[in-house]
Amino acid sequence: MASTASIQEQVLLTMELIYLDIHVASLQGQKEPVADPAAGSPSNSTTPAPTTKATTNIFALTASRTLTSAHNALKAKKTQPALPLQRLLNLAKSHGWMLLSICCHSIHFVEAANSGTTTTDNDNFVHWHHLTTLIHQNALSLELFAKLRNLDWLSPIPADLRPRSGGKLSLRPQHHATRIYPYVISQQGNSVYHPRYKGQKQLDIPSSFYNPSTYHPPPHYQRQLDNDGACAVCNNSSQPCTCTLSHLLLNTQLPPLLELREYPPRGVGVRSLASIKAGTIIGQYIGEMRRLPAVPDSTYALHHVIGDRSVCIIDARVYGNWTRYMNHSCRPNVVFWSAAVGMQTCVLVKAVRDVGVFEEITVDYGNGYFGREGRVCRCGEGCRFGEGGGDDAGDGGERQGGGEAGKGKGRERRRWRAKGRGLAGDGEEGAEGEGEGGGGGRVFLPFYKSLCAVQRFF
Repeated sequence: MASTASIQEQVLLTMELIYLDIHVASLQGQKEPVADPAAGSPSNSTTPAPTTKATTNIFALTASRTLTSAHNALKAKKTQPALPLQRLLNLAKSHGWMLLSICCHSIHFVEAANSGTTTTDNDNFVHWHHLTTLIHQNALSLELFAKLRNLDWLSPIPADLRPRSGGKLSLRPQHHATRIYPYVISQQGNSVYHPRYKGQKQLDIPSSFYNPSTYHPPPHYQRQLDNDGACAVCNNSSQPCTCTLSHLLLNTQLPPLLELREYPPRGVGVRSLASIKAGTIIGQYIGEMRRLPAVPDSTYALHHVIGDRSVCIIDARVYGNWTRYMNHSCRPNVVFWSAAVGMQTCVLVKAVRDVGVFEEITVDYGNGYFGREGRVCRCGEGCRFGEGGGDDAGDGGERQGGGEAGKGKGRERRRWRAKGRGLAGDGEEGAEGEGEGGGGGRVFLPFYKSLCAVQRFF
C-alpha cells in the first residue's frame, strides 16, 4: 500500500489535471459556432440557425457519454450500479449534476472514477476518497473556474435532469482571456464578490495604458538599446527585435490557472491552480501609467525602473490584473523583474521557486514597507519583521502586521511596497500587494519615501 503522502501527492496531481482539462475543454468549445437555440433563423433566411453541440470535442464527448451512463444507472432502480457509476451518482447527489458535469469534462476525473473497482485495490479506493474530499472543498472554485471560462456544462446533462442543475453562481461569462479574475472567493469558500477599492469595482485590462491629456510627453516605456539591456526573449542587446511577451509565455497557460481568494488576516491573495516551475514568467504587472510623482493615491503604485532610468508609475488601483493582489511573504515564490521585451519595457512576475497546486503566490514587500509606522509581518514564514517593524524578528514566529482594520465589511490598508513597488495596500474587499523583485543584475527602486532602500536580487 502506498504511503499517505504519496497518495495525497497523486490526488493533488489529479486535481491539477482536472482544472487543466476544464480549461482546455472550454477553449475547444469556444472554437465551435454557438447560437441561442431560442433565437432561431431570421424569417427571410433559408439557412438554418447553428445549434449548440455537446460532442464537438473529446472533453464534451466524454462528459456526455459519462453522464448518460450515470443517468441510465439512476433510472434502473432495481439494478445496483457498477462502482464507477455509483461514485458519480454519489457526487451528483451531494453536489448536483452541474458540478458532476463540470468534472466529467476532465478525462482524468473519469479515469479516477473508473479506477480501483475491486475490493483488493485499496490504494485507488483511498485515492478516490481523498479526491472527492478535495472536490467537496473546492466545489465553488470549480464552478467559478468553469463558468467564467464559458464551459458548456449544461448540454451534456440529460434533459430531464437539467431543472435540478445550476449551481450556486449566476455569472456572466468572460470572453476576453485577460478578464477572467473578476471575483474573489470568500474564506469559507461558499460565496464570491467583486474586489473593490474605496467603493469602486476593480477591473481587469489586457495591457497598460496612459491618458494623453495628463501625460505629455508620453511615458518612455519604449526600449532604449543603449540603456535597457538585452531583450529577455532573444538576448539581443544591440539590435532592434520584434519579440513579444507571448514568446516568453509559450510554455505557460494563458491566462494563468489561478484564482483570487481570501487569506485572513492578510486579505485577498492569489492561489495557483497549477504547478509552476522556478524561472517561469507567469504574468506582467499592468495598470494606468502615470507620471512620477503625480499619483493621487499610491496604494497600488509601482515605480517602473529599468537600468538607471525611471520609466513611469504603474497605478493598478482600478485598472490592472491579478498581479496586484499578491500577498507578502518573507519566503516569496515570485519576484518582479523589470525587463526589455522586444522594443518595449515591462515589469514581469517571475517564479523563483517551484509553486505547487493550491499554493498561494506571494512576493516580498521588503524593508520599505515594514520599516514604517509600526507595521509587522503576518506571513508566518520565518518572518524578518518583528513587532514595531524593521529587520530581524528575533524569534522568527508569526508576526502581526499589514494594516488597520477598516469600517464595514472591507478593510483599508496601506503598504509601502519597497524594491519596485512603492506604496501598497488593499481595497475594501481585502489585502493585496507586492513589492519586491529584481533580476539579471537590475535594480528596483522603491517609490516615494522608500527611494533610499535600493536592493539587488539574484
